[in-house]
Order: sequence, then C-alpha cells, then structure tokens
Amino acid sequence: MTKPPAVATLLAVAALAVTPALAQTLSAADQADGRCVAAMMAMSEKSKGSDKAAFDSSMMYFLGKLAGRSGKTAVGPAIGAAAVSVTEANAATTAERCATEIEATTNAM
Repeated sequence: MTKPPAVATLLAVAALAVTPALAQTLSAADQADGRCVAAMMAMSEKSKGSDKAAFDSSMMYFLGKLAGRSGKTAVGPAIGAAAVSVTEANAATTAERCATEIEATTNAM
C-alpha cells in the first residue's frame, strides 16, 4: 500500500501552481478559508483518532465554504496561496482561529 504524500508536499505543489496574478484575484474570504484548509490539513496529519477526525471534518467545512462561495476552481489557488503563510510553526494557532469560527457558526444555529 502506498503512503499518501505528506501535507507539506501537497501544500508545496499547490503553492507552485499559484501565480501572483491568480493569488491577487482571491477574495479575502477565499484566502482566509484557504488558510483554514491548509492549517486543518497540517494538524490532521499530526493527529490520531478523534482529534484527526475533528481536523478532517473542519477541513471539509472550510472546503465547502470556499467551493460554495467561489466555485471549485477557487479551491486549488486558495490552498496554494495559503501554503505560503501556513507553516508548521503557526498551523495550530491558525487552526484554533478557524475552530473558533466553526464554533461561532454552530452556536448561532
């Protein structure tokens, strides 16, 4: 069984696909959601069990927001642009900010 590529590798490849012009066309909301996807991916890779499942479902939440708002063609560029700013050092802080957004949305229901 082949091991899937590491998140860092996926993010690096996505970053290479983003041209400066394309990155500038992303809305602030798309950029923020892209950072959340990248952070949740990074945290999921380091987690196990229910923590991993929570990061995976959070990642899907932000993917859904991004694709629903701007279409599936915005997903790759948004994650690629985020790959530049989301690092191993700041992924947990970014993921926490994103989780706060999910919690606020859930509490508003």
